[in-house]
Amino acid sequence: LGTLKHSHPSKKWMCIDGNTVVMCVTGATGVVVVPDYAKKIMDHAFSDCKKIREIRLGEGVTQICSGAFSNCTGLKKVFIPKGIRRLGKNLFKGCKTVEIVYNGTEEEWDAMDHSEDGTCDMEVRHV
Repeated sequence: LGTLKHSHPSKKWMCIDGNTVVMCVTGATGVVVVPDYAKKIMDHAFSDCKKIREIRLGEGVTQICSGAFSNCTGLKKVFIPKGIRRLGKNLFKGCKTVEIVYNGTEEEWDAMDHSEDGTCDMEVRHV
């Protein structure tokens, strides 16, 4: 599945193949920081990581694939960089309320290729 690379001094690990996050290692808790060199979050990369409460995506991430955060029942907040271009379907299926913090304008969010699937209460805050 690629090479394990250290993603943050907090010792949260994920499996990264080149510039693609393939999966979060089982047992990740708390805050997970995806490094800036990552460009893509694969389908279901963080699925079922129930102890993660916050995900901070690096500035290099441009695509989040389907179901990437599904069933992350402890997830409360996701920071999405301005450079994101595509959000897949069912990103938060099975989640509770997740706050999305987007580093761009409301117009940029609306212009993005994304599908709001209604699988959780999504509140988007523009910073």
